[in-house]
Amino acid sequence: MVREPEKIGAVISEVPLTDMLNFHHYSVGKSWLEEYGNPDDAADREALIELSPLHQLKVGITYPPAFL
Repeated sequence: MVREPEKIGAVISEVPLTDMLNFHHYSVGKSWLEEYGNPDDAADREALIELSPLHQLKVGITYPPAFL
């Protein structure tokens, strides 16, 4: 949806992980550190920025409708 919005008509996402830089502060997010990496670690943070839908949004782009 964020990488190629022109190819997507709409999105339904039941449990989206949209903020890859802060997930470890929410609910059970700390249990995902081993799977995704630690945003507080500089090397992991750089990779997570590229994966984070929230941090890839750009002004002026029309994104498809999303039901979250």
